[in-house]
Amino acid sequence: MPTRKITAKQLKRRMDARDDLLLVDLMPPSQYVLLHLPGAINIPLDYLHEVLPYLPHDKDIVFYCNNKACEFSRVAARKLELHGFTNAVVLTGGMAAWEKAGQQFATILLRPAEEAPAPPPQAVGAPAQ
Repeated sequence: MPTRKITAKQLKRRMDARDDLLLVDLMPPSQYVLLHLPGAINIPLDYLHEVLPYLPHDKDIVFYCNNKACEFSRVAARKLELHGFTNAVVLTGGMAAWEKAGQQFATILLRPAEEAPAPPPQAVGAPAQ
């Protein structure tokens, strides 16, 4: 059975309709925190085998990576199919297609340590108790 595919526009329609699906970003965590599809979880391809027992069989699992040249999503879908999953779907064109379709991305903003809030004034120089 060939791997199922979905376009960015089709995926957006399903997301807007609140379809029950799992979006999986296959990129390294350092890239995921910078940019990912809204609602996606991060499972780097190298760790997919570790989470196989926890993945759902009752809803579509949509895999994506950077662009159509990236093979991660096709490899991930094939790995699931070899383990009996019938619900693996590949986002055609990956994040590049999502952007081209005019869709928004999510990000996780990390605050560098030097920008961390200062401790309350009463704590600075207070005697240790």
